[in-house]
Amino acid sequence: MLQRRRWGWLAVLLLAGPALAQDASAWLARMGSAVRELDYHGDLVYSHAGQIETLRLFHAGGPDGERERLMTLSGVPREVIRAAGQVTCIGTGTQPSVYGHDALTARMLAALPGVDASTLQPHYVLVLGAVERVAEREAQLLELRPRDAFRYGYRIWLDRETAMPLKSLRYGADGRAVEQLMFTRIALGERPSEAELAGSGTGVAQASQSTLQLPEAGNARVPDWRVVEPPAGFVLALRQPAPPDGSEHLVYSDGIANVSVYVEPLSREAPAFSGPASRGAMNLYGRVLDGRQITVLGDVPAATVERFAHGVAGAD
Repeated sequence: MLQRRRWGWLAVLLLAGPALAQDASAWLARMGSAVRELDYHGDLVYSHAGQIETLRLFHAGGPDGERERLMTLSGVPREVIRAAGQVTCIGTGTQPSVYGHDALTARMLAALPGVDASTLQPHYVLVLGAVERVAEREAQLLELRPRDAFRYGYRIWLDRETAMPLKSLRYGADGRAVEQLMFTRIALGERPSEAELAGSGTGVAQASQSTLQLPEAGNARVPDWRVVEPPAGFVLALRQPAPPDGSEHLVYSDGIANVSVYVEPLSREAPAFSGPASRGAMNLYGRVLDGRQITVLGDVPAATVERFAHGVAGAD
């Protein structure tokens, strides 16, 4: 009788595994829709590199497209505003800078991922955890456990009603948090006013503009510089058009983690940078190749940026 019960529990666990994975994928899909389509505003705490920042976020969704404003409440006043396909960054005493909208920048404005489970599952294990309380709301824990050492793990607490991410934690191989973002107050379903979305000083100064273009399927120009054999799952997701000096900016992504590769001419004004550097979850690696400064940075482990840097090569 006891042996029969053991086999019964084993069958339940074996059958529950795929079901739980499907549930986790469904939560992930709902999260992506919630981040883009819901109206919400609230205050957040962002901790990284031993520092704590407080932020305020306003977001409006809908058929006319997203509008979003993220502003600091502590430290140096700064704002990031996304509207009409552009991202505007404003800092104290500086001219606003306007950049062409791209999916990677938009997704990272609040440091919360909006991802597709099908692209992640070869490289992450999706696991549902316990229900906890965040910002006075019940939240379902969703964990993305990395399958290798080239990416961080993520724990995301999703609002049980809307699947809006209320808390996000990024952790390293030792399980320790390297970055955390959490709403302390959030109003879901409340559309911010025009004044709250517009921000301060966006129309005062003449802004410089630089457009970042996503590669078009089947018609993408092969860049002069590339990364040979990047870690599995990382593909070219963004390319900045090369200026006259021949610089390149490439962004590789696995669907949630992004790595930027900069190839620039060496300058007498700026000393060459070689070797590793880090700040919280952000890791950098530099090397000099054929008279060029190679700089790789991303919110990924140190081994990942080093692998990318040593894989950079010119066109054949």
